[in-house]
Amino acid sequence: MKKNQRNSIFLLIIVLVASCFLYLTIVNTSKHEKKEVGDTLEEQFFKEVIYLEKSTNKNEHELDLSSMNSMMLNEIIFDVKQTVAQDTGLSHADLDILFQKFHQKLKEKTHYDSELIKEKNKMKEYKIHVYGIDLSILLRQLKQEIQKTKEVELKEKTSYLNQLFSSQIDTISVKKDPVTLSLKFKKKNSKWQIDSSPFDVLNIYLGFYAGENNLLALKGMMNDLDFK
Repeated sequence: MKKNQRNSIFLLIIVLVASCFLYLTIVNTSKHEKKEVGDTLEEQFFKEVIYLEKSTNKNEHELDLSSMNSMMLNEIIFDVKQTVAQDTGLSHADLDILFQKFHQKLKEKTHYDSELIKEKNKMKEYKIHVYGIDLSILLRQLKQEIQKTKEVELKEKTSYLNQLFSSQIDTISVKKDPVTLSLKFKKKNSKWQIDSSPFDVLNIYLGFYAGENNLLALKGMMNDLDFK
């Protein structure tokens, strides 16, 4: 596989995994309509942050996500998207469409278990077992498809990559074994807020979107498949 093709695939995967943070700036998660009895605290987090759905949590237990600091992550996403656009010819609109399709599969197939392991004063900590997307299988399939193609003309590369990713997203599967992560909350001014660090929150995203528990594990998995 040519180096520029490997780089293109790697960057596209990072965009698909990271674009969820960009969506947090589009979806207003700090204001909610009147809720019915339903979700627990961590369920509200996963519904609104991972699955981008409205929660049905009690008002008195409402989770305020406005304190989540995604500025650094949004800057990384912007830089990566610019690089991908230059390297592949895919537009931001193309990437957004791919992400929406990827995210729909994630909603259909991923799941999690949670356990409250610590509760003290105005703090809660959950252990989360995430059964996320098996990105290693997706990458392996992509590599096999690319190797079947001897050479893709530059003028056809954009269409080729777009169609390739779209078709492979349709076959996405979920890991059989979960990754175990931590999620912390604190209560401030009668509202619950995220108390995990931005990197811990990023690891939760990686659990769902890549089946890995941190960036080093993701990079190691991709290196094993020769996506460098």
